[in-house]
Amino acid sequence: FETILSSQPGNYEARLELGHTLALSGQYNRALETYGELAEAREARWRMASSRWKGLTHLYRGEIAECLSELEHLSDQARQVSDLGGELFTTWYPGHIYTVLSQFGKANRAFLKALELAPDNFNILHLAGVMAAHQGDEGSLRYQVQDLEQMVRQSGETSEMRRVYHLQAEVALLQEQPKKALTEIGKALELFDHPLYHETADRINEAIDDPVAEEASYRRIVTSGDERLDIPLYYPKALFGLARTLDAQEKTDEALTYYEQFLSRWSEASEPVPEMDEAKARLRELNASR
Repeated sequence: FETILSSQPGNYEARLELGHTLALSGQYNRALETYGELAEAREARWRMASSRWKGLTHLYRGEIAECLSELEHLSDQARQVSDLGGELFTTWYPGHIYTVLSQFGKANRAFLKALELAPDNFNILHLAGVMAAHQGDEGSLRYQVQDLEQMVRQSGETSEMRRVYHLQAEVALLQEQPKKALTEIGKALELFDHPLYHETADRINEAIDDPVAEEASYRRIVTSGDERLDIPLYYPKALFGLARTLDAQEKTDEALTYYEQFLSRWSEASEPVPEMDEAKARLRELNASR
């Protein structure tokens, strides 16, 4: 992409792909700079892409406030050009951020606002269900599954059933039926190999005490490519999860590496991150015992 840009500096598609490549390889400052250059374009879609991808890149480092600021800017841009899709994204995506951070009051307010704008949106219904699952609210989750399944069947888009299978896995996990949950999440992963589903698989494998499978799912997130571009928060959390799983298996040297990688990315997180204290304490213990 750099070769293309050297001769075609106005090739914004190549610039966007270069930004993605840099973000996936952990070169976050360069990725932010590259995405930032899209703001120089005359077309609104590239300026909006600049705000969107800069915001998501901040999440790799736990820079929640910076991400939300970029999303607010994107919301303003979307309204100016009557881009409903862009405006919707900036409404529901903060809900998912707050879900991952276990700030459920903020998450719920974001999803309620989004559902007022688009009650039949797959992303919103699905991720509102994920929020209910993380809260342990089985009743709300079951309603979300019913609504989502009905909407998917009416649409005829069979690939979207992956979302239903995912939430059904979460219901089974809450009902302490991990084997059923594993079957359902397997069906979701067959349709779309995505970090969101692997994160659920990790919790299922933990419930059935299968550290080898748990390790494999975390590694799948850590080594994922383009599929994690839209959900970067799961990458640093997977580094922590992998470290803890390896630690439990007494794979100490490798566990140390992943604890350090996690802390190096989220050491300056702008929101409270419960995993930080555990990672720091365990890293001290492991280093002291060497």
